[in-house]
Amino acid sequence: MSDVETRLSRVEARFALGDLVARYCAGVDDRDFHAIGDLFTEDGFFGHVGEGGAQGRAAIRQYYRGRLQDIPYSFHYPHTHTIDVHDATTASGEVTAHAEMARVALPPLIAALRYSDDYRFEDGAWRFARRELRFFYFAPVDEVQSGLIGDLRIRWPGPPRAADIPA
Repeated sequence: MSDVETRLSRVEARFALGDLVARYCAGVDDRDFHAIGDLFTEDGFFGHVGEGGAQGRAAIRQYYRGRLQDIPYSFHYPHTHTIDVHDATTASGEVTAHAEMARVALPPLIAALRYSDDYRFEDGAWRFARRELRFFYFAPVDEVQSGLIGDLRIRWPGPPRAADIPA
């Protein structure tokens, strides 16, 4: 491949990976579990750092069904997306984002987060090979308003615990 072809291929990959992230956000917010699974490679992994996760498309779909069953709506806002294209079939990147979520008869949730991604070109499309989630904070909105100070900035689910991303 010529230098121009290589550069063009990398530019095309960057655009496709940006679209992949946008389709992920829409799939989660639309509760389109089938589409979410299709965004991952056949052996793909999704998880929260330090808490395990789901391996393979079927397991990832099931993970999202369980995780979102008590959250009627959400809206994910991707912010920055750094991408390193390694070659024609592999890349890695990091996405910063915010998410808003509602729960029945409880205060809404808000999160500041990062996804660390490995991407692979499979079956004619770029997909997530590995997507690992880390939180700067994840809390009911009324707790964010009162100020999240210190390390215990993950306030949902369960008792307050240390944030994944240092202050």
